[in-house]
Amino acid sequence: MRVVAVSEFTRWFQGLDPWLRAQLNARITYLAKKGTAAEEPFFKPITGSKYAMGEIRYDHIPGRSDPRPQQPSVEVHLRVLFIFDTSTDAVMLVGGDKTGNWSDWYTVNVDRAERLFELYKRQRPH
Repeated sequence: MRVVAVSEFTRWFQGLDPWLRAQLNARITYLAKKGTAAEEPFFKPITGSKYAMGEIRYDHIPGRSDPRPQQPSVEVHLRVLFIFDTSTDAVMLVGGDKTGNWSDWYTVNVDRAERLFELYKRQRPH
């Protein structure tokens, strides 16, 4: 499966701490290998979207995760929303940390991801 990203996602992803970026990159690589067969705990389908949307998940809780010096010292719950565009493409749309914003994060960002996906579809070369 090919993984593509909209510019908004790319800017967010590049702004992450290198260690966090590596954790998410490993999950994106997993998604690229598994495609629609990807499974939890790293991937979860999103209900309520009009598209085949899923999320890539990375959770880190200091003291409960495998301690390594390069890990962040704060709790993070990163999410990446993506949509399977075709059987060969997964489009990375929205990334963020839902820590402290447990329910509203999805309300805001699922709609945002759908709008970004519609824009992506209109702008991509055919």
